[in-house]
Amino acid sequence: MLDPVDEQAVLDAIAVRDSRLPLRLRAALLVGGLRTDEPLPEANRIIATDDGYVVFSETGRQFLSSGENVETGLSGLGVLLGVALLRTVYRRLPE
Repeated sequence: MLDPVDEQAVLDAIAVRDSRLPLRLRAALLVGGLRTDEPLPEANRIIATDDGYVVFSETGRQFLSSGENVETGLSGLGVLLGVALLRTVYRRLPE
């Protein structure tokens, strides 16, 4: 049988205390945000602070090679540079 529970009791039970967070996330709490290119293991967890509760959420990720177009472009550029280098070396060889 399920019994109703007070919302505060639920939050207290599942929230992680801010003192248990890594230093960079505790600093982010002080300044109001964090920008990083590393995944946050603590994302989407409820954090208990002295002022109440907060949640760190990832708003988006962006990678250099985020698609086939970038990889194809870099590959093509590598081939062109390689051909240019070979032609330059070939022209400097004695006949």
